[in-house]
Amino acid sequence: MNAETSHAQPLFYGASDVTLIAATSGTRSAEVNMSSENNPKGEWRSWMRELGRQQIENLFADGYNKAASICIGMLSRKIDGLISQMESGPFLSEQEQFLLSSLTRMRSDTESALHDYWNNAGGE
Repeated sequence: MNAETSHAQPLFYGASDVTLIAATSGTRSAEVNMSSENNPKGEWRSWMRELGRQQIENLFADGYNKAASICIGMLSRKIDGLISQMESGPFLSEQEQFLLSSLTRMRSDTESALHDYWNNAGGE
């Protein structure tokens, strides 16, 4: 997968797609071909393992991005609904104001937690 086919507006995007492209480029192939005199099967096996690892990382990054986008999207839709209600005329009740404040804080905390997890899990 590349950046164009992965997500329209990714919230969290790892560098693994770039790494995958680099691993399959002519540069990597040249490295495999140059060392093929010593141990061609070992080099090929190592290259295939690396390619497989990178593809798994891509799947993890895509799944994480989708899940994070769903979470943030749900909170954002609720917040946007309250803001639209407020802008359409009637003031928000005290309960609705508290809900808006709580949801906004929750979205910010959730985004921070998602970014922290991504950074600690070896993402960008």
